[in-house]
Amino acid sequence: MAVTPADSAISPPDYLSPSSIGTFQQCALKFKFSRIDGIKEPPTRATLLGNFVHDVLEEMYKLPAVDRTKDSTRSIATEVFTKKDWTAQVMPYISGDQGILQFKKDAWLCIDNLWVIEDPVVTQPTGMEARVEGEIAGVKLKGFIDRYSKSADGTITISDYKTGKTPSPRFADQKFFQLQVYAGLVAHMGLGNPERLELLFLETATKFTKDVTADVLEQTAVTVRTVRDSIESACAKGEFATTKSNLCDWCFFKPQCPAWAD
Repeated sequence: MAVTPADSAISPPDYLSPSSIGTFQQCALKFKFSRIDGIKEPPTRATLLGNFVHDVLEEMYKLPAVDRTKDSTRSIATEVFTKKDWTAQVMPYISGDQGILQFKKDAWLCIDNLWVIEDPVVTQPTGMEARVEGEIAGVKLKGFIDRYSKSADGTITISDYKTGKTPSPRFADQKFFQLQVYAGLVAHMGLGNPERLELLFLETATKFTKDVTADVLEQTAVTVRTVRDSIESACAKGEFATTKSNLCDWCFFKPQCPAWAD
């Protein structure tokens, strides 16, 4: 296990996000590069696809319920692609006009599968791309929820769109941590009582759900506090451990990682 050379007076970020917590758990040095040094990772075709699908679904759910049809959503997709010049955004990460066509096909497959998972006419979002900010276990956190819906009794369902690989059901629970943090923040902000979490894997039209219980919120709080303490310790020592794994092959920071220097 390699560590960075000791640095002096490294200040930890004021706020964490669920994704930054996940980054630190994956590799502390990657966390330093991205969250402390501020080195921005370039987008990939996969991240751009996810962003485009999110944009389209956000606009679709702004329509009156009766107008949320596949035809209207296809029109939205065309408009968003043109208005935000997605061709220019995507071109560096694909190959020519056929690559653009395949990007559109892959995006539409994900969008089309939403109708397999749920009925957009019935689904009534209360907030989309909603900013949440607050504290859990004394740790300052912030982030954006893809979508949440509040029932008449004040209970809240938090939903997250995924356009990447669908995990095996036995590993699905590991993917809920981000939403568990959001559930804690929703409760902290007094937005309602978080009751249910949903992961919508659009490529395969698969939905995983999880109930929000007191135990879930408590376990999440313990993890958040533990990670924050570990980050502060790493900053104080100037030491950020590396974790070598198969994920390293897809890591933007691999060329500058001391674990791969030999």
